[in-house]
Amino acid sequence: MKKVTLLLAVFFVISCKTQKEKHWVSAYKANVFCSCLKNLDVKIKNDASPSLNFQIIGDFNVIAETDSIGKMYSDIIKERNVWYKGGDLDGYNNIINGCLEFYNSKELQKIAIKRYKK
Repeated sequence: MKKVTLLLAVFFVISCKTQKEKHWVSAYKANVFCSCLKNLDVKIKNDASPSLNFQIIGDFNVIAETDSIGKMYSDIIKERNVWYKGGDLDGYNNIINGCLEFYNSKELQKIAIKRYKK
């Protein structure tokens, strides 16, 4: 019985640690996404996401890092995306899809996991 209890306790601790990592990585990536949008002048009124992400991450240096990564990627989006000409989309760009693409990328996932483990 003691072995079963000990085994359950170990699984519980591992599960909690895994959940914490998932939430942290998600907040990190979300903050990069928000920064990407912000640096492309996308305005979202009354959104508490950056504050909530900070509550999970809890480190101003990491937040500054996510802002830098988001800005860097927004610059890439500015360079590669074509502003639509004519029709209903005249003068528009593919901004949100570009930021989402990076949010969902393996590259950002690897960066976030590596940063979590520091």
